[in-house]
Amino acid sequence: MTVSRLPGWAAYPRREWPTRLFTLQPGQVGRYRANFRFLFTRCPCDPSWYYENWLVHVSNGPVSPERFLHGEPAFNVDHRTHLYGGR
Repeated sequence: MTVSRLPGWAAYPRREWPTRLFTLQPGQVGRYRANFRFLFTRCPCDPSWYYENWLVHVSNGPVSPERFLHGEPAFNVDHRTHLYGGR
């Protein structure tokens, strides 16, 4: 199973194309982490922001819920970034 992140409406970081995250074999678990900054409105005249911090676990097929909490994933993709462009 191939897991991809599709483009979204985040103000930062900008990703305007689909991104392949990982490919899972049966029974494998993958983890994806990301953070985003969004505008409350689509109008640049109102600079009101909100933030999201994602932690998503995906499995290919049934696995024990304990695998998500205590197991090590086969793939660990971390796209968290400084939301104002620095390090």
